[in-house]
Amino acid sequence: MKNFIKISSMLLCFISSSCNLIDEHCELQVNVVDSSGTPVAGAFIEAYSSSSKEQGTVIIAYAQTDSLGHAKINYNPECLDYHKLIAYKGCSSNDYAGNIANTTKLIKANSDVTCQIEQTSTLVLKNKSDNQRSVFLNGQYLFDMYPDITKTITVLAKSNNIRIAESQISVSNPVSRSYDLTSTCGEIKILEFY
Repeated sequence: MKNFIKISSMLLCFISSSCNLIDEHCELQVNVVDSSGTPVAGAFIEAYSSSSKEQGTVIIAYAQTDSLGHAKINYNPECLDYHKLIAYKGCSSNDYAGNIANTTKLIKANSDVTCQIEQTSTLVLKNKSDNQRSVFLNGQYLFDMYPDITKTITVLAKSNNIRIAESQISVSNPVSRSYDLTSTCGEIKILEFY
């Protein structure tokens, strides 16, 4: 009889701990701010997770921030780690985790994270000259453009300096011109150069 009681209590203990694991409540507190640190109300959040250690490709929850830029993600089966969070609003988007294949970037359940939304705009570049041109954004070389070519780039919504230079391939002392363009979130600006 003593053996039966021991086995029963061990079995009951095992069942109880299994239930607690399944019923464990997990949530993630997400704060969304803009580049100046101001809370962003009404931003949408996608939470990606996976039952394996691979990068999360399954969206397990959606949420939207309140007036203070906060959102709670309550649905999290088995308290899985999050592999990726995306916060976005209107023309803005930001991938919180960066390289989602990097497992050191895992976001633990029952934690508090902040996503910073960067506001972006679109710049359409048109080379109307008869020669190849080099394009620089805020001092950094981007690419060369052949004549009569149009390229589109995404830039941060702020004042950006675009420098267009004669290509060093065709000219030994290239001449350049600079343009300061200020754009707002979601705006499309066209720059034609000769």
